[in-house]
Amino acid sequence: MAGEGLHVVFGAGQIGPLLAERLRAQRKAVRVVRKSAGAVPVEGVEVVRGDAMDTAFCIKATGGAEVVYHCMNTPYFAKVWQETLPRLQANLVAAAGRAGARLVVLDNLYALGRTGGRPMTEETPPNPCSKKGAIRAQLHEGLMPRATSRRASPSSGSTLRRTGSGCSPARLRSRLAPLWPSLAPHSAARSS
Repeated sequence: MAGEGLHVVFGAGQIGPLLAERLRAQRKAVRVVRKSAGAVPVEGVEVVRGDAMDTAFCIKATGGAEVVYHCMNTPYFAKVWQETLPRLQANLVAAAGRAGARLVVLDNLYALGRTGGRPMTEETPPNPCSKKGAIRAQLHEGLMPRATSRRASPSSGSTLRRTGSGCSPARLRSRLAPLWPSLAPHSAARSS
């Protein structure tokens, strides 16, 4: 495949395939990692099946990666999030660090909580008002030491809770804070 470096997308739900399609349109080499069986409806991507709860699998799946994208989520229960999301994130941080890759994390707005009517921006501080929000705030805070140490060079972007199945690129742009600047009109929350 043409392009520079391998882009590894973890997650084949609503966002992962859309991201893979965007990357392929830019002629990037793309590997999509998914837990469940099934194809990814994007021409030219390599599909790898495995469990991202397994650190060794994540390290193997990200071998040769320039960028690793965390587009996974788990069932919509705070208890499940607490049990799974920290480990998924830790595994991808470790794998991206081992590969020397940038880690891009698709986040959501739970950590921001209520803003008192003020618009949410990339600078809005965490203010969780639920268990799920507290979990997401902890995950975000866990990425910051890696950004300053450059161990995984993470970037993070937030999305509204649901964009809808088969969401069009125009609708996605209107609802998604960017994974990269060309996807949405805002600048990406990106560490240097």
